[in-house]
Amino acid sequence: MSPNNGIRATDRPPPVALLITLTISGIMAINIYTPSMPDIVRSLGTNEAMVQRSVTVFLMAFAVAQLFYGPLSDRFGRRW
Repeated sequence: MSPNNGIRATDRPPPVALLITLTISGIMAINIYTPSMPDIVRSLGTNEAMVQRSVTVFLMAFAVAQLFYGPLSDRFGRRW
């Protein structure tokens, strides 16, 4: 008998742990980064506005990625 018990790779659901990790990665990143902003200002010798801009750039990149990730998820993700 084959190791996958006759189930093709496309018939198996994706690992739940992987899906959870991908889902919460953006949320955790911003929740870890935001409280450390004063320390980032001090350690990098910059000002608060520059550190806040980095958060803005992160959120904008995250939003733009959704424009690509959403249709790809609809096209390929619903096969499972």
